[in-house]
Amino acid sequence: AWDDFDGVANLAVLDDARLQTRGRAVPIDDVHGGGLLHRGAWLAVARRGSRHEYEYLLLRRGPQLKTCPGAWGLVGEHPEFGEHWRETAARALREELGVSAYDVSNLAPNRSFLVKVAYDESDRRDLQATTLLRARIRRD
Repeated sequence: AWDDFDGVANLAVLDDARLQTRGRAVPIDDVHGGGLLHRGAWLAVARRGSRHEYEYLLLRRGPQLKTCPGAWGLVGEHPEFGEHWRETAARALREELGVSAYDVSNLAPNRSFLVKVAYDESDRRDLQATTLLRARIRRD
């Protein structure tokens, strides 16, 4: 929980082998409200540009959202219980953007990054072990 990470810096590197699940799903509002450590993914969505360089998608979150309102960022998603990261990425791309990837890779295998954010205007506390993925999509 939140207090277990007192003094640990935001974006600290976590060893995935040391992260253990309790084997049950908890509603995400309960997770955020209680500052519970949970898993999530950020997807760097890439496509080849007209000169063959990669272009990366940045999204601006709506101002009404509870988590990171108005912030610019990557596509983010929480895995469903028992879901592998590639499945999480495919679902996020389908649900959020209506596209599919031809390649998904983990940019930091066996590691996650601690995202630790307290929101002053609410009781929400986000404590997420975040994996970083790259999803390549076709240009069209």
